[in-house]
Amino acid sequence: MAWVSLDAGDNDPARFWTYVLTAFSTAQSGSADDALALLARASACFRSSGALFLLILPLAVTDGLLPDLGGKNPVFFLLLFIYGYLLVASEDLQQAVDRHRWWALAALMSMVTLVAVALNLQPARFSRMDIVLFLARVSAAWCWTLALLGLGRRYLTASGPLLRYAREVSYPIYILHQTVIVAIAFVVVGWQMGIAVKYGAILLAASVGTLLIYEFLVRRVNPMRFLFGLKPQAKERSALESTAMARGIEKTE
Repeated sequence: MAWVSLDAGDNDPARFWTYVLTAFSTAQSGSADDALALLARASACFRSSGALFLLILPLAVTDGLLPDLGGKNPVFFLLLFIYGYLLVASEDLQQAVDRHRWWALAALMSMVTLVAVALNLQPARFSRMDIVLFLARVSAAWCWTLALLGLGRRYLTASGPLLRYAREVSYPIYILHQTVIVAIAFVVVGWQMGIAVKYGAILLAASVGTLLIYEFLVRRVNPMRFLFGLKPQAKERSALESTAMARGIEKTE
C-alpha cells in the first residue's frame, strides 16, 4: 500500500507515473526500476527537437493496419485523444508544441499541397504513390493538431467577447455542421457548374446556415442549450426590476 500526495503542480502524466512507479519500487525493491528508466528516457526524448513528429508513426500503423468501423478507425482516434490528453496535461510537452508550431504549420501546408497534386494522378491501390499519399494524410492530421494547439496557445489566450462566443459555439457547431452540409450538398450537387463553385457554395451556405441554427434555435433556448451541453442562459432582469432592486438596496442602507 502506498500514499501519494498530489498538488496542482503534479498534473503531469510523467511526474504522476514517476510517483506511482517509485511507490511500487519502494514497496518491492527494484520492481519498477526498468519502467522508471523507460519513462525518464521517453520524457527526455519528447522534449528534444522534432521528437513530437515521431508520434506520426503509431498513428500511421494503427490507421493502416487496423480495420475501420463505420468508415472510421476507432483506435486511430483513440490514439489522437490520448495524445491530446498528454499534450494538455504536461507543461513540458506544451512548451515543445510551442517550439514546433511553425514547423508543424509548414509541414501541414506541404502535405496538403502534395495530396492535392497527387490526387489527380489516381494512383493504384498499394502502389508507391498510394502509400506516400496515405502517409501524407496521416502526417497532415497530426500536423494540424500541433499547429492548432501551438497557435491557439500563442494567439487565443486573451479573453474577449469574440473568444467567449467562439468557446461556447464550438461544440454545437461540431454537432450541427454535418447535417447542414449534407442537406445543402443534396441541392448543390445537381448544379451544372464546376467543382470549385459547388465547393464554395456548400462551404459558404453551410457556415452561415449552421451559425443561424445555433444562434436562433440553440443559443437562446435553454432546453436546447441543455441538449447541446451548454449551461442555461441566465434570464436578463428587466430595467424595472433592476431599478426596484437598486431602490430597495438604497432604503436598507
